[in-house]
Amino acid sequence: MDIFTLIRRDYEQIRPLLEAMPNARRQQRREELFNEIKQLVVAHMECKKAVFYPNIKGQPDTVELARHDIAEILVYLNRLTRIPVESEKWLEVFSDFQQALERHWQQEEGAIFPKAHAQLNEAEAKNLGEKIHLLKKQYMTHVAA
Repeated sequence: MDIFTLIRRDYEQIRPLLEAMPNARRQQRREELFNEIKQLVVAHMECKKAVFYPNIKGQPDTVELARHDIAEILVYLNRLTRIPVESEKWLEVFSDFQQALERHWQQEEGAIFPKAHAQLNEAEAKNLGEKIHLLKKQYMTHVAA
């Protein structure tokens, strides 16, 4: 599977969890959803930083913007871990986090992917997809242990 398909599948896996959060009234359900979201988002972001972005050449501004987005998203995750999940403030920060994540995904689709598609041939995109898949698998195994 190529890198673009793999990244989009991550979006498809995370998005329903994000959408389920506002309806999660019980503290335990919110915590379960958040822990799953956090694990998936951090794995997704760290793998892209390690494998995808270093292979986008000649687009320093675009890559820097993406890295800034990732840093912002990770700050939101950190903030969310420090706020009581049952509070209204937590839901407000979660909403901001969700919006930041959606903006990042839109930026990737609109600006980064087209440039990366132009640079990577099919074999390179597939090779990066395999690398990111293995790295994510290692990360998820490590986190679950």
